[in-house]
Amino acid sequence: MIRKKSAPPVAVTSVAEADRTLREMGRLQLALDELDRKARDRIHEIKTRTVKDSAPLAERLKELEAGLNAFADSHRETLFAERRSIALVFGAFGWRKSTLIKPAPKGTWADILSRIKESGLTRAVRIREDVDRDELHRWSDEELRLVGARRMVKESFWYELAREGVTEKAVSHG
Repeated sequence: MIRKKSAPPVAVTSVAEADRTLREMGRLQLALDELDRKARDRIHEIKTRTVKDSAPLAERLKELEAGLNAFADSHRETLFAERRSIALVFGAFGWRKSTLIKPAPKGTWADILSRIKESGLTRAVRIREDVDRDELHRWSDEELRLVGARRMVKESFWYELAREGVTEKAVSHG
């Protein structure tokens, strides 16, 4: 793996230099945003063209699949009397048995869940446990210590670029 050294920070020694740094950062961010917008536009164009170009292929594939299915269905007793599938030179087709669990007519999964709970058959209920970190923020330091957690105060650098008028301000400030 190739290792890259991170670039050394730019020396900012005054508020005026900090403002010029923010101006340059704003210009760079605008340029990055424009490149990203152009990339998204190109991707959208490619996706739109792909959907248009693939529609006839997908339609033909559905037609062929329907025809093969109709053939298999009409010859089910003769072709599949002793086997579930037929392997040919260019592929295979046949019948696959699967089992689905569905709610009874006019029933819902919510109904099923409540009946499972009422009958005590909770082995069919998934319960996902997770730590509520928002709640932990409301706890005292002693409560946190009891459960093996701790409160850490972290100060992080931030900046906000003045996006509106970056180019106009840049012209007037040279």
